[in-house]
Amino acid sequence: STRFFATTPLKTDTSFIKSYSDVFTFRLVSINKSNKFSIDLNQSNNSIKYKPNSQWNLGFGINYKWLGFDLAFSLPFLNKDDAILGPTKRLDLQTNIYLRKLIVDVFFQFYKGYHVSNPQNIIPGWKPGDAIPINQNMKSYSLGGSVIYVFNNREFSYKAAFNLNERQKKRAGSFILGAGIFNITLKNDSGFVSSNSFPELPVNVTDFDKAVLGSLYFEGGYAYTFVYNNWYASLSLAIGGGLSSIKTRELLSGDARKTNAFSFIVDFRGSMGYNGDIWYGGFSFFTGNFFVNNRENLNINFGLSNIRFFVGYRFYRLVENIQNRKK
Repeated sequence: STRFFATTPLKTDTSFIKSYSDVFTFRLVSINKSNKFSIDLNQSNNSIKYKPNSQWNLGFGINYKWLGFDLAFSLPFLNKDDAILGPTKRLDLQTNIYLRKLIVDVFFQFYKGYHVSNPQNIIPGWKPGDAIPINQNMKSYSLGGSVIYVFNNREFSYKAAFNLNERQKKRAGSFILGAGIFNITLKNDSGFVSSNSFPELPVNVTDFDKAVLGSLYFEGGYAYTFVYNNWYASLSLAIGGGLSSIKTRELLSGDARKTNAFSFIVDFRGSMGYNGDIWYGGFSFFTGNFFVNNRENLNINFGLSNIRFFVGYRFYRLVENIQNRKK
């Protein structure tokens, strides 16, 4: 698992923002990346929710000048629930780049192996401890990205909340506005909605074995960071929508359908922790949710996320000592 970002030296109000870009920083990180999707059945007010088996990674990261990155790796002793939730194969590349005026989010995901995360709503009589429905052949492919502009970029810093190579000295906020694109493909040879497997579902729902969702969208919102001494809490919410192209293939007949619909987008991220001159630590999260009206009796909702815990230390004299040795 990797996470990259860069910094750009633009003018800021130093009474609001303090920069640590000239200080070498090392941190330990723990990262969880995942996705999920649900199929809402409008006629029954019910839904099936699918999730992969989530995975925690451990690693480290550095910051200096314009360069910053995190490297994290999966460790077997952290993820031991394959017997309960089933194994999941994955390739999850999510990058959140925080510049002075822009946020750039890019993602590519491949997941194979899902389980039903709400069996209590689907299977009559199901109770905690019972077997959870698992499908090791269910797949998802997702690709997309967005660019968001930060209006109050002289006083408000996303980098202070998410990269920690700056510090927000005073509380501040900013309106944000952006645009993005995504393409999501869901595949499963045995279908996603089956009244034979899930008796609570309406019989008249036509199952499908493939769905492709694509959209170009616009979004806007607001971000704000609260500050108390060196403690901070930051929240950012952007909401938007756009036109979508939806293609589905029916399970039994193989007939393909293509429709246009409206997609609803929610981009939510936050961070909380301590950011001192030497030590810092905390956690951050990002969630992107895409709600797409698939056809008359189905909605497909897809979400991706990453959660990050970190603790770091700033080495003020490290670079100076290295430069002195070269003289």
